[in-house]
Amino acid sequence: MLSSRYNLIAKSSLASLAILICGLLLTGCMGGQFNPNGWAGPAVSNGFLYAASFKDGDLLKIDLSDKSIIDLTPRASEKPSSFLGCQGSEPPVLIPYGTPLVWSGSMVYVASYEGKIYALTPNGAEKWRYDTKSRIVGSPAIPATDGNPLIVAAGKKLYAFDTETAGALAWAKPFKATGEIWSTPVISNGRVYFGDKNHKLYAVNMETGELVWEKGFDGPVLSTPLIVDGVLYIGTFESKFYAIDAVTGNEVWAQPFKADDWFWTTPAYSNGTIYVGSMDHIVYALDATTGQSKWQYQTQGPIRAAARIAEGTLIIASKDGFVYGLDPETGTQKWAPKDMDKKIMADPWIEGNTIYVLNQDDMLFALDAQTGQELWYKSLEL
Repeated sequence: MLSSRYNLIAKSSLASLAILICGLLLTGCMGGQFNPNGWAGPAVSNGFLYAASFKDGDLLKIDLSDKSIIDLTPRASEKPSSFLGCQGSEPPVLIPYGTPLVWSGSMVYVASYEGKIYALTPNGAEKWRYDTKSRIVGSPAIPATDGNPLIVAAGKKLYAFDTETAGALAWAKPFKATGEIWSTPVISNGRVYFGDKNHKLYAVNMETGELVWEKGFDGPVLSTPLIVDGVLYIGTFESKFYAIDAVTGNEVWAQPFKADDWFWTTPAYSNGTIYVGSMDHIVYALDATTGQSKWQYQTQGPIRAAARIAEGTLIIASKDGFVYGLDPETGTQKWAPKDMDKKIMADPWIEGNTIYVLNQDDMLFALDAQTGQELWYKSLEL
């Protein structure tokens, strides 16, 4: 089934196949109950942390001063239909895969796997919602300059919403890709960049929704790209990592970097080096100009969570349940790996010297980036 769905070669590791199966199912049924799952990371703004519960599908706001929790979950206006043949209790509104997007401390945008986009105030008041009727896996995106439009990928379509007119559609029609979009769109210099399951990477005009260029690969493009100085860095399910000219779509490196398994994560950049994890359990440090390997570091599990840089420390979270703090120059450990008890697939959030990590058991951890010391932890269960 996997080969027919993805047309991938058989050499992929069992660990990668297991995660892909999880991603394909995304949600499931057990005993007639609807069970949300996901990998949405936390987001911090103005002293509050926003996170979606993997177990319950709730959108929660945590006051970082006293760790109190406020439930911001938007409620369904009508009873949802059955999903994947599941019968029984009504599912929650939110099924978290995309990290909540907090804009300028005044709006919170969250997208649910079941297809709805919500615009909320930081206190949870709903401003508008829109039903795409297609599943949403990536996070919403918004221009850093003026907060308009809001870009969301749902199914095979890319939507733009006018945030100043209660979420009216900003384009004449959504842009339609050839495959389902799982990555988070990235906005840069008036263009929106994203990949799809049909092996393509797109650049779309942010104002009109018209195609600027597209590039084909030999495997699905489910990673979220990183753009630095006009170069787009992205990995694919053909186990290759590319540097692409964001203006033209042409490759920058003489050849892509080849790993032993898929790239399904967002890279980080610092001082001329790209840092990216792979499903082969390895973190790679690559020269941003040439793509040549500078060093490698072996973890004990596949890496889906995004790499982060915090106060001169490279932060890597792995499905093995550990958070690693590495020296970006050498790849050596700055502190011993920290056990988060359960696997980690959600992107960490960096706020100053603090790392916020959410494991798949709904436990939120705060770590010191310099020492790896655990500052506090808290369950997201209400």
